Amino acid sequence: MTSITVRLHASLKKYAKSRGGTASLNIPDETTVLGVARILSIGPMEAGLFVLNGELVHDNMADSTMVHDKDVLDVYSMMFGG
Repeated sequence: MTSITVRLHASLKKYAKSRGGTASLNIPDETTVLGVARILSIGPMEAGLFVLNGELVHDNMADSTMVHDKDVLDVYSMMFGG
């Protein structure tokens, strides 16, 4: 098992089940960034930006970038505008 911290921002805080939008998770080894979103039941149209240990995870890499023990993953909601 891998232990990570997930910090959820804006409308995604509701998925943390704790005040402040931060969740400590024990997840299966070899879980991807997108896999963490799935574990938290965050829909694909809700998560707009992932930052892993301070580094942006590009959309095309979210399903192949693995999280590791003690990583910190920030998840920001999708933003729309014009």
